[in-house]
Amino acid sequence: RTQADIEPPRYRSRSVSAHQMKLQDSRPYRYPWKMMKENFEKAEVNDPALGICVDYINPLTGGSVLSTISCRVQVMPPGFEGGVIRTTASEIAFVVEGYGSVDCGQSSLDWGERVTIALPNWTKRRWINRSRRDRAVLFVLDDTPILSAFGFLREENC
Repeated sequence: RTQADIEPPRYRSRSVSAHQMKLQDSRPYRYPWKMMKENFEKAEVNDPALGICVDYINPLTGGSVLSTISCRVQVMPPGFEGGVIRTTASEIAFVVEGYGSVDCGQSSLDWGERVTIALPNWTKRRWINRSRRDRAVLFVLDDTPILSAFGFLREENC
């Protein structure tokens, strides 16, 4: 296949297909932040536990960007307090903007810009945006694709 044969990258909002985006004149696997930002700024909360979630999509398969790792942007509106969830997937979150906390197991971890957060699997977690004025934006990686492929993925609202 040549580059011209490959569909440009898309983004998928977890439950709102209207927010899928096709980029013009873009190379495969190039996901400009400006385009992603425009996409999540149009979206509404689509996950009661996480806020606004927009997944990065592999333009060739329509699935996760990588076969074993999922990538998404998670946006929490001002004052957002998510529901408690747990999953067999492990997560690594990079804070792009904002500040808040995540209740994880028996602990609460405060976070702010440029902080990296690692959440272990099957631990109860709850995301909170402590600001009443500004949104919080996270770039999140998790291992749901590989767990799903082997039938090990479990998710639970607590």
